[in-house]
Amino acid sequence: MIIAALDLATNSGYAIGDHLDTGTAPVAGCFRLPKTGRDYGHFGAAFDKWLRSLIQRHGVEFIVYETPILPAQTQIETLRKLYSLGTIAEMVARDLEIMIEETDMQTVRKHFIGVTRAPKEVPKERRRAWMKARIIAKCEEFGWQPENDDEADALATLHYARIVMNKTYAANTAGPLLTGGTA
Repeated sequence: MIIAALDLATNSGYAIGDHLDTGTAPVAGCFRLPKTGRDYGHFGAAFDKWLRSLIQRHGVEFIVYETPILPAQTQIETLRKLYSLGTIAEMVARDLEIMIEETDMQTVRKHFIGVTRAPKEVPKERRRAWMKARIIAKCEEFGWQPENDDEADALATLHYARIVMNKTYAANTAGPLLTGGTA
């Protein structure tokens, strides 16, 4: 099953790979949404068109996307745009009859790098950069070369989705040996 992991933002990171880790590096990249001001329809339509193209080009069967995390001081225009991306992804998945799940970055971070926050000794203004650097470094341990933190976040989400999907698949299909029942 081909998974598309998405880091939804104005600069959306994506990672495409099989649900099994076959040793083949995922396809990863970023898509920059256009600057549209308050033209939310144009912004949403551009994302819809890009996502449908990505799904078709790679034969995507499952989408997992990260819930946007926005600072409290975010402008309303930005909030409307970024929160709409998850809804648009859900609509596209429904239209194309593709499975879709939402996850939060805290869960992905805990899975991927073992922490959800930078240590307190890291200055507050450097904590985001500290976390992003750890995610990029972990990607590089797998032999992946993300060009930026958006790609790295998508790769981390793909890794998380693979683990969760394979545990769920094993639990649902293996029978009593893996689910704790008796033979």
